[in-house]
Amino acid sequence: MTSNAPTKRPRSESGFSLIEVLVGMAVLSVISMAVAGIGMSFVMQVTDGSNNSQIEATTAQWASMAFTRDVQGSSRIAPECAPGNGTRLITFEPSVAGPNIEYRVTTAGKTFGLQRVECGAGGSTQTVTEGLDTAPSIICDGSTCDVDTSPRVVSLKIRRSPRFEFTLDGVRRTTDVILAPEEPPAPIPVFVSLGGASPLTISGAAKLNVLGDAYLNNPGTTAANLSGSGSLIVTGDLQIQKGSSSGPVLIASGNPVLHVDGNGPSASQMNVCGWCDIRIGGTGTGTFDAAYPDPLANLPAPDTSGLATRTSCDLQSGYYVCVPGIYTGVFPPGGNGSSKFKMGPGNYILRGGF
Repeated sequence: MTSNAPTKRPRSESGFSLIEVLVGMAVLSVISMAVAGIGMSFVMQVTDGSNNSQIEATTAQWASMAFTRDVQGSSRIAPECAPGNGTRLITFEPSVAGPNIEYRVTTAGKTFGLQRVECGAGGSTQTVTEGLDTAPSIICDGSTCDVDTSPRVVSLKIRRSPRFEFTLDGVRRTTDVILAPEEPPAPIPVFVSLGGASPLTISGAAKLNVLGDAYLNNPGTTAANLSGSGSLIVTGDLQIQKGSSSGPVLIASGNPVLHVDGNGPSASQMNVCGWCDIRIGGTGTGTFDAAYPDPLANLPAPDTSGLATRTSCDLQSGYYVCVPGIYTGVFPPGGNGSSKFKMGPGNYILRGGF
């Protein structure tokens, strides 16, 4: 039999034709472009969110470092001293020698910025923050900030967006308390035990590590008692008020640890046990005569409105959980020497000691 139909040539198994390869490459290029577009969009979104977070964190950190320091070192609010870009927000006159510091609000289109200006010839200008949707505002002791006044608390409000705004409270140092010449000079100590009715007591397995200097007022004859296996570690100087007392300023019993990297009391000023681990770098300035004044005496009393009076902390999953409030007894209440405590965030008023 015969047929006039065209004969079908069998497909070669050795590969693809040139046309098939070109079509395949074209399809792959379209798919690759689409995938690359999706990947780039995702990266850009992540980077944008990261930048926003970084800007917000930097804004809060830099504003806090600059503003609170300037308020702390100021003596009064001074008149405008650096007219120029933007409008004056507030001007601080320092309590020591140095230029006045002025904060000015700038505008750029619909956004605002905040600048810190050192007054006088050659003074520097620093941008604290920019890109704010609301102009920064300021209040002094809850009211307006008037020239030639010396407010205690100066508050700066910054808002970058509806979800990012904060208020900084700067507290001005005062000189109402003047240290007597015989009292310890600067630097300001890191740890101060004011004494009260009883000495600083470290007993059992308690440990107190001070990164810097420690000053202990003498409430009676002795300023510090170490017992058991407790330890007191001071990386700076340990200075203890001796006053007119002829007794030891520190008593150690049991097998406690006392390590002082700097200067501390001499052996004749302490009563220590044979098993005590005592190491003191130097004994040149271990005691002082007059009591150290309360460094917080001039601060306003804490606001106790809305705080409940509490006498205990609830036991939850092996921890005593304490919440903000007014504690009339020794804090923390309950538990024993090996108990674990957690404190929730907020204000605690401790009226019975710590």
